[in-house]
Amino acid sequence: MKQPVKTTSSLACPSITSIGTDAQVFGVVIGSARDGLQVGYLTEALPATPELLEAAAPAKPTEIFRAAAPCSERPASISMAQIASSPHGLRRCSIR
Repeated sequence: MKQPVKTTSSLACPSITSIGTDAQVFGVVIGSARDGLQVGYLTEALPATPELLEAAAPAKPTEIFRAAAPCSERPASISMAQIASSPHGLRRCSIR
């Protein structure tokens, strides 16, 4: 019997709640709670290696990094229909 070929999605989901080894880091939280926090976007996404994630210590990686992982193909908070109907579309980022 022939096994089905498992393919990976080319879509990346920026709504991940934990950063695993299949994730790509595309931003870093900068600033302070007092002055306000912002995301500094990287010009190129980086693989979420153990060494990179350890650099967030003593904070959790999800408190410091913004990352995306392959789409699980489950409904997300924003749909492709919403994106298509937006007059502004999506701005360019390192995960698209």
